[in-house]
Amino acid sequence: MKQHFACVALVTVLMAYIVPAIGQATNTTPGPSQSQPGSVSASGPAPAAGPIPAPGVPPPQPAGYPQVSMPYDIRNPSASDDLPIAGPLAPRPVNQPEQIHLAYGGSTPGTYGGQQSMYVSWNTGPVQQRLGAVTLPNVSCTPSIVKYGLTSTALTQTATGSATAYTQLYVPQFGFEQNYSSASIHHVKVQGLIPNTLYYYTVGDGTPANTSPVLSFTSAPLPGTAPFRLVLFADLGQSENSSSTLEHMQESLATDPVNGAAAHLLYIADYSYADTYQSNGTDTALIPSSVRHQNFQAYQPRDDSFGRFVEPLTQQYPFMGCQGNHEIHLQGDNVTNFQSWLHRWVFPWRESASPSPFFYSYDYGAAHIISLSNYVWPNYKYDSPQYQWLQKDLQSVNRTLTPWVIVHFHNPWYSTYSYSDFKQQDCFRQILEPLMYKYGVDLVYNGHVHSYERFYPVNDWQINQCGYTSIVIGDGGNQEGLTINYVDKPGNCMAVSNGAYYFQDICKNDAAGYGGAIFAGGNVSGFCPPANFQPSPSAYREPSFGHGTLDILNATHAYWQWHRNQDGDRVTADSTPVWKQMISLRPR
Repeated sequence: MKQHFACVALVTVLMAYIVPAIGQATNTTPGPSQSQPGSVSASGPAPAAGPIPAPGVPPPQPAGYPQVSMPYDIRNPSASDDLPIAGPLAPRPVNQPEQIHLAYGGSTPGTYGGQQSMYVSWNTGPVQQRLGAVTLPNVSCTPSIVKYGLTSTALTQTATGSATAYTQLYVPQFGFEQNYSSASIHHVKVQGLIPNTLYYYTVGDGTPANTSPVLSFTSAPLPGTAPFRLVLFADLGQSENSSSTLEHMQESLATDPVNGAAAHLLYIADYSYADTYQSNGTDTALIPSSVRHQNFQAYQPRDDSFGRFVEPLTQQYPFMGCQGNHEIHLQGDNVTNFQSWLHRWVFPWRESASPSPFFYSYDYGAAHIISLSNYVWPNYKYDSPQYQWLQKDLQSVNRTLTPWVIVHFHNPWYSTYSYSDFKQQDCFRQILEPLMYKYGVDLVYNGHVHSYERFYPVNDWQINQCGYTSIVIGDGGNQEGLTINYVDKPGNCMAVSNGAYYFQDICKNDAAGYGGAIFAGGNVSGFCPPANFQPSPSAYREPSFGHGTLDILNATHAYWQWHRNQDGDRVTADSTPVWKQMISLRPR
């Protein structure tokens, strides 16, 4: 891929501050000297290009870019059991609101002070889970009412919405397939909110018996303003390890030094892991593979318990997410999927002129945040709806108002762990990455790989200070466990061509952008020997559970931290300031 433009604008410079961590780091080089923020190049000149290596030989490590590769810490349990659907995760009385969660609804154009909106969602009523037919609830029977105000004792304003429901159905094959009908799922859009203001609210049907306690949230900051904190996590599930992650996230939110009231949650998919169970609640691992592979099922009550699991955070902070492979939940017709995700979670796709709920964007303070999908087909065409929408969205960003552009989607384009599936996404990368490079995307977050990794600014597998910082944070703690190894089987490694990493150029000659071989068959991920090889763009990697925080400080400065779990307390294992120079507009 050619370097389209000179690096004259929106330069993102990462200076790695590596906090000492338990274990012996490998493959490190001296770090760059630091200059004061505001200089044109905070880390000195970019490394000179070395000689082009022979095919199959990794390029040399550029000078001035230290690498850390932490070994697996045996104190960190690689997997833990799911929590039972009992106790705190048990359903509430049938008509009392549960699974309360918030999502940012966008700002109202042209209003005085940039009025904000918030989606408020919750469930009421019983679910049905049984062999045979199930019936949808009459969603018109229960009102959807949010009462809110500026004090907890004067909820003087009211907003109303509507409810929806869905079924998850299977074709009987082996006698244990149980169908499911959801409860009533309520969505209310509360509009006309003053930016960055504390509101108190209740949800319910308007009767005292079926109304939630008084809760609170802070409306989104006015577009163009800072500071604020994003708390990022992915692949959470609902295991004992997941519980530790949520506890540490609560600490990150409670001790936010920037502006705790304006913090919001960015979730990069794979929610409940309901599809690790058969539809009758039996753990998939206990089902013979001959049956399991013919029945791609999911135990929907696990989606309900997940909503209760994360509710202590999502009822207070906006929860913005994408969808992943564990949300597919294929129905018995082998066509319909994602029904649970589409009905339970609402995001501002219409507000961002998207043709699909699978991809959307919004302004939040000084950031423009874009959610994309690995799972809408066709992803890999230049004329696909997602590509066309993304191009228009990036073109429309006001970089004076929202200088930071952050993108997230589930499956990573960059990862150096084995079994990371990044090669299955390389066609997607080759189609969309040039747009991100052209329009100066700053940060890209992914999950899917159940470990942590941060890359230097990258474009087409080469360090490029005009590229974006790629961070994989799929380490929330689900029962599938950590991805531990950095090396893969011989034959599955990437090819090296002209100093860059490619996977057999499987999309390079596809002018139509269809992406050729999307799945090459078998395990097509990871890197080959030498053992634990770390490609030069990879800055820090560690197989541990945790979460991240991104503090947007102002138009040019931000700060990233990754907090790991296994030390008992929340420990910042990797951190780096991020700043950019607004020199001139990048040519379009």
